[in-house]
Amino acid sequence: MPESDPAVGLYLRCQTQWQYSGMGQRTGLNYAGVEAVARLTGAPESVEAFAGLQVIEREFMQVDMERAERDRKK
Repeated sequence: MPESDPAVGLYLRCQTQWQYSGMGQRTGLNYAGVEAVARLTGAPESVEAFAGLQVIEREFMQVDMERAERDRKK
């Protein structure tokens, strides 16, 4: 189950912590919010989980950029 991966579990808890630009594009996760959610939900704190969360964050942002580019070409 993916939730057993600490990074995925942390992302699932923190997926409401996205920050958005004035144009409505994701700019990244609010790390202070991520830290608060992790602390309040008892998520395991580790450098590896946070590093994995950053990988997930970058992937989501890459997908967003690809979608925006595809939409511009329509």
